[in-house]
Amino acid sequence: AQYPKPVEAALLPHHILAVSTALVRSEGLLSSEASEIIRRTVMSWATANVSGLRPRGLSGVALALSRLGPSPGGDAVDAVLLRALLCRAAELVQVSADDPAAPFRPDWLGMLMCSLARGRYRGSGEGLRAILEAHLLPRAPAQESVPASSMQGILLPSELQNLALTAHATVKLDIHTVPLDPTDPASVALAALAPAVLQSCSNSNRGLQGAKGARSVGLLAHAFGVALLVAGPAEASPGALRGTLAGQRHLETVYERALMELFGASLRLPTKQEFRVHFQLLSALQCWWCAAGGPQASLGNLRLAHRVLEDTGRPNPIPGATESADGQDWITTKGHEEVVQALPAAFLERAVMEEFAFPFWLDVVLHPEGSVRAQLQSASGRELPLRTRGQPHE
Repeated sequence: AQYPKPVEAALLPHHILAVSTALVRSEGLLSSEASEIIRRTVMSWATANVSGLRPRGLSGVALALSRLGPSPGGDAVDAVLLRALLCRAAELVQVSADDPAAPFRPDWLGMLMCSLARGRYRGSGEGLRAILEAHLLPRAPAQESVPASSMQGILLPSELQNLALTAHATVKLDIHTVPLDPTDPASVALAALAPAVLQSCSNSNRGLQGAKGARSVGLLAHAFGVALLVAGPAEASPGALRGTLAGQRHLETVYERALMELFGASLRLPTKQEFRVHFQLLSALQCWWCAAGGPQASLGNLRLAHRVLEDTGRPNPIPGATESADGQDWITTKGHEEVVQALPAAFLERAVMEEFAFPFWLDVVLHPEGSVRAQLQSASGRELPLRTRGQPHE
């Protein structure tokens, strides 16, 4: 190649992402030793090259690392590496602070946020705040010749999937209450995303269709539902970042409106094809009911919620253990054994591993002393039921 360094910098992150995709799809076909060699090679390359990654490469490498998951020994991706990736992303944002064009494209931002959510890493929160501010809030043009149309966030209504990934990650990482603009308490991420979400839910949006559209609506509904539920009274947290009671009420109104639009859009989509989407919508309904339902809800919102509940509740409103196990990433049995073995003997007699209680598989269950289940287990004297990765409980 005429320019080996730029070519290498552009292609290697892409290859790392492709390798991680192949590794996930070949699960069960490769030996644990081969998978671990690939995993450590990817981590070593990322550690050595993170400081030189550009936005596209950084997002790809972050997604690759999030797909690796824990090693056979239970070791997760090093938090130091995730911190280095987040710091590099914040550095790229800082370098482009005077440029009206945000450094990350919508799909790159969605990949980065999704990866950090999977790795459950947010650092101090300041780096993520700066990244979200640069991409979700309007950016003032550095020159007067820049058209006003460029002064907007990058996540437009057409970017439904990336809207969903960013909103979901923001709530999962618990940074949805942090103002992106420190001078404006109402400038939180979901409020910045809400206008694009409302436009995305319109009947004219061609991207809102099929299973992919249903997954995006499920993620968005769950994110806005949780944000609405956990807002809490402003007076209970003096000095909170959400600011005044009036500001909080404004956010609640924004969240509820977005949630109702998402509920309406879900009625036009195949939301029951995947259990995860089914569960996200039911959870969002429950969040809305606890936060804004009941006597204070408008008749229109109540009727819409009832339609969504009826739609998601057919034909099987309560999924069973097998359906709930679909698509789960099981924790290794070794990890469960270590937890159980650390229990006192009195608790060990009442412990059960991986028991289903709608809608969750519980890793370790301690039945109350004297309960029927505990007495039956003690009388049977059976060993704790162990399952291999991905095997449903019988």
